[in-house]
Amino acid sequence: MFHPRAAMIVAILAMLPTGCGDGDEGVSSGTTPQESTSSSLVTETPLSLDPATLTESWGCGYAFNQSDEDQTVAIAVSYQGDGGTFDDPLADASLPLEEIALPDPAWSVQYRTGSNLYANHCDDVIEASEPTPEVVDAWDATAGMLIINDHDTAGTSSTIAVLTDATFTGPDGDEISIPEIALENTGWGMFAG
Repeated sequence: MFHPRAAMIVAILAMLPTGCGDGDEGVSSGTTPQESTSSSLVTETPLSLDPATLTESWGCGYAFNQSDEDQTVAIAVSYQGDGGTFDDPLADASLPLEEIALPDPAWSVQYRTGSNLYANHCDDVIEASEPTPEVVDAWDATAGMLIINDHDTAGTSSTIAVLTDATFTGPDGDEISIPEIALENTGWGMFAG
């Protein structure tokens, strides 16, 4: 038997958004597509990456950040501190400065997708009309080597590293491998403010 009240309830329920708001809107796990109003948002994490597409370098801090031109795919490497200190990890090193087997608790190494991944990078004043980063996925490096082999101590703050044989693992166990990518930070040790 047809009930008009039941039909109305079903119609209302069909119009409601699905899922629960848990504060993580805009961040997904795994490769589940996410809806977005941004036209340049990567909504599904690709399972391969051509390092030649990561042409943009974002210098600042004790980190290496490399993205594609549209800021939708990136490799993000940042020093997290060692034993409670946050001094320059290269201050007393000799060449090669550092050979870091990944994963390493002092370094965060991630493969990220999203939109505007480096909008307002190293900027301490962000206007309301300016874009902000939206990370859809962040996969941690579970294998590989970070070799920091060129650090200019003459004052230009340029530091170069190579990430080799890196494997990034997503929350669902999917993996992305990158044989080798050169990374550069032209603002090593410089921070916003």
